[in-house]
Amino acid sequence: MYENLGGKLKGLAIVEMILGVIASVVYGIITGVTLGAIGWIVGIIIAVVGILVSYFSTLGVYAIGEIVENVEAVWSDISGIRSSLNKIDSSINNMISSSNSGVVKDVKPAEAKEGGVKEAIPLNDDLVKCPVCGCIQKKSRDTCWKCDAELKQ
Repeated sequence: MYENLGGKLKGLAIVEMILGVIASVVYGIITGVTLGAIGWIVGIIIAVVGILVSYFSTLGVYAIGEIVENVEAVWSDISGIRSSLNKIDSSINNMISSSNSGVVKDVKPAEAKEGGVKEAIPLNDDLVKCPVCGCIQKKSRDTCWKCDAELKQ
């Protein structure tokens, strides 16, 4: 029932507009036939105004349907990106643990803030670990990108 809600809202707006156009035209014709010569002018005005009102009154519903579809697409993209980032994170952790098995001391932020460790911890040739927050980053950085701590090497 709630699947493809954006498409259903857009379809509802289209059906509502078509019914409004048909009703306006039929009412305009009936007015023209019943009122005679002046009735045709009034009937045409009724039909044109009714068509415009039908069109503009359904734009909001159609726009909401578009927004719902776009939000669903963005959510799907975000889920895919989140999955990719998790895979990259696990790959980096696997590379670090396999290249330095047992060599790197796992420094906790509390130890670094208490003065236990002041220098960046080398993980491999390209990466270091921040002694304050434990964030992994490139060795070429002078400060941590996350906590802005100085990375002495």
